[in-house]
Amino acid sequence: MTPTVHDIEATLPVLRLFAGGTPVHHCPEVDQRLGRRLFVKLESRQPGGSFKVRGLIRLLTGLPQDRLDRGVIGRGRANFVRALGWAGRRYGVPVTAVVPDDAPASLVRDLLACGARPVFHPARSPRTAEALLAERAACHGLTVVRPGGRHAIIGAGTVAWEMLRQVPDLATLILPLGSGSLAAGSALVARGRRRGVRVVGVAPARSLTASSAPQHRIAAGTAGSRQARALDSADPDPMAGELAARLLDERVTVADEDIARAVGVYAREYRQTAEPSGALALAAVLSGRFRPAPGPVGVVLSGGNVMTDPGARPALTAGGEAVRAPGAVS
Repeated sequence: MTPTVHDIEATLPVLRLFAGGTPVHHCPEVDQRLGRRLFVKLESRQPGGSFKVRGLIRLLTGLPQDRLDRGVIGRGRANFVRALGWAGRRYGVPVTAVVPDDAPASLVRDLLACGARPVFHPARSPRTAEALLAERAACHGLTVVRPGGRHAIIGAGTVAWEMLRQVPDLATLILPLGSGSLAAGSALVARGRRRGVRVVGVAPARSLTASSAPQHRIAAGTAGSRQARALDSADPDPMAGELAARLLDERVTVADEDIARAVGVYAREYRQTAEPSGALALAAVLSGRFRPAPGPVGVVLSGGNVMTDPGARPALTAGGEAVRAPGAVS
């Protein structure tokens, strides 16, 4: 069933209870250079460092208690599995995370700190990862959690719902495109509650998977963005892709150098850490590749997880699980 703005609003009370909202920030110096008010929604401040936790809280809230007791299992990009680990800990649900064996050591440490159980698969074999997920889910009765889907769109829509109240006269809302959940959920809210707000999606010019829907995909060349690699491996989300294609007012692309500049501006001017894929919206404004209409502009900093440490797989059990250090959370 297609999500609605009512579904998004119904999620707000439980989200406030388990995760909370995020602040909006602006920088007078940047505003002066741009000649307009620019507001940044800091989803990098969410537990887990990205907006992904919103949809996961929504999903866990709707699962029967017996399935919560058995636990959940998921695989996906770093932001998703990190948020899944945090949501499981906050909700008291056992989490198994299927991750590549070259995952950054910081990601593995974060999962273990949340009490999640990392299980490793060969980094260049997605089919092996999916088979491992299915095997573990069937063997232990775990509920499979996917990065995309109805819950992801509904959870992501709360980002726009909050921002429209934090900046009542917002004229334009700009978001990064990945699987499409953030763009789709935000556009649903704008269409349902503030029709005058333009909603714009941004993808890297070289991105291979800006969205799963063919009519919404932005592709150029055969190589993905070197800056926003996270978007190149975005899991397909047909529902989000279709909604985003239908509801977004405009879609633009930015070059790798635009993304790098935006990351730098976040660090210098806003004192915020931004991952490249999370800085796409700001990159579109700073580069001039999107020129908003008059009025306040909102951009979403969707994630702040910068992992430069090399993959450092810990000692493993015979089943491919990380050996926990003495005293680690279980």
